[in-house]
Amino acid sequence: MVLMAIDHVRVYSGVPAGGPTAGVFFTRWVTHFCAPVFVFLAGTAAYLQLRKLGDKSALAQYLVTRGLMLVVLELTVIRTAWTFNVDYGGLILAGVIWMLGWCMVMLAALIWLPTWCVGLVGLAIVVGQNLWPAVASASGASMQWLWQFLYLGGEVRFGESGPTITILYTLVPWIGVMALGYACGAIVVMESAARQRILLRIGLAATALFVVVGGVMVFAG
Repeated sequence: MVLMAIDHVRVYSGVPAGGPTAGVFFTRWVTHFCAPVFVFLAGTAAYLQLRKLGDKSALAQYLVTRGLMLVVLELTVIRTAWTFNVDYGGLILAGVIWMLGWCMVMLAALIWLPTWCVGLVGLAIVVGQNLWPAVASASGASMQWLWQFLYLGGEVRFGESGPTITILYTLVPWIGVMALGYACGAIVVMESAARQRILLRIGLAATALFVVVGGVMVFAG
């Protein structure tokens, strides 16, 4: 949370990401851990909640209820805090809380699968996310608004003169990250030594892969 707060200070100060110094670059770079960890741990918390409730029906109800509450808060309290107005004929923001809420609703459907299967679904969504633009293009213009909510982002207008919703956070790949966090719950409840060993290996491998893929994209671009 401290790292993300630092990056928000950079944004509001008007300093562009990636420059002008190495310090600013790494300030931005390290925040790549923040938002994914928030979403990932939300999934892990859902797994731990299941152990507490002992019933998937109760967990599904919990996730749907809490998820929709977050969506409503995003569209009311948080929107007003950002825009200082209640004019819904203009700007409507779909930000990070919106995304978390809908991902919780979607996770409520995934939890009926075996835990390992939830993890595989999450991994497939994260790894294969770059295929979604091609799928969106093939689906035709009539479904463009749906793909904007799912992956493309941008602005969606309701009707010819209706309000516009600005999609800041899409649902893909974030539902994949939350699903991976849910599956990680099975590791979190392991014996301490085994848990730390497995999490350290996964964390180091994922970070190394992030650096390699990012480096390839930079030099290839």
